[in-house]
Amino acid sequence: MRPSTLLPLALAAPWAASAAGMLGFSLGDKHNDGSCKVQADYVADFAAIAAATSAKIVRQYAASDCNSTAAILPAAKAAGFTVILGIWPDTTTSYQADLAAIQQYAPAYKEQVYAVTVGSETLYRKNFTGPQLATMMQQTKTALNGMFRIGTADSWNKYADGTADAVIQSKPDILYVGRPTCGEC
Repeated sequence: MRPSTLLPLALAAPWAASAAGMLGFSLGDKHNDGSCKVQADYVADFAAIAAATSAKIVRQYAASDCNSTAAILPAAKAAGFTVILGIWPDTTTSYQADLAAIQQYAPAYKEQVYAVTVGSETLYRKNFTGPQLATMMQQTKTALNGMFRIGTADSWNKYADGTADAVIQSKPDILYVGRPTCGEC
């Protein structure tokens, strides 16, 4: 399931808060009623985050959903934020749509793109093996001409139990480590 609500990364993923005090938020692309957010909604999200925290980074999960990449990147630029763009690789259709959205919109906003994640807890949910995910990450890096940092996000136990070994050995640019979303830990 793709998240669609505002979720503090500091609570959802321990990697978000570094020794330097980095804090970020996950932003959904829909309102509570299911309607898609537009650029003005992201402007409001950034204003609310800036008013309450020193955070300047947000993460989204699927770059093509609700045309979110086209809406979030200009809003991020205006507000001085960076964005972790997401590719939801669970189906070929969603992978290709998200990659296409990033290819179309992100090059004009290179300074606003912190990184691109391929998947979110795909190893935890057993959608892919480590070698499969590593291959998809490399394919994404190649498709984006090395323009952006490429990585993935998964729960710490998949790194600890060896499931993510192939991902780690593929030398991604960035890895996000969080806690499992259920009581498996």
